[in-house]
Amino acid sequence: GATATVDQVELRILQENSMHCLVDFIDCFGKSPDPDQPDSSALHEYVPQISSCIKSALTAQEEGIDEMTCRLFWVGCDSLRALIQADVTDDKGVLKRIVR
Repeated sequence: GATATVDQVELRILQENSMHCLVDFIDCFGKSPDPDQPDSSALHEYVPQISSCIKSALTAQEEGIDEMTCRLFWVGCDSLRALIQADVTDDKGVLKRIVR
């Protein structure tokens, strides 16, 4: 099989672009009701995956501070803003785990 290698800069660019997509996704669908549970967001079942992505972006600077990690941190903050603004989850524990 083919093996792809990605250097650290390419990885950070990929992560940053993916997080921008996540922000757009939350902004577009976060307030949409779940067809099976009208009181919940359509994204509610994906909260563990979404919160993991956000936490990863917010902790990127722990590996060292440079332009790419700062940009990733910034889009992590924007994705957290989108998650809270869209009221995707009301579980305070999820929010605590993201910012911890």
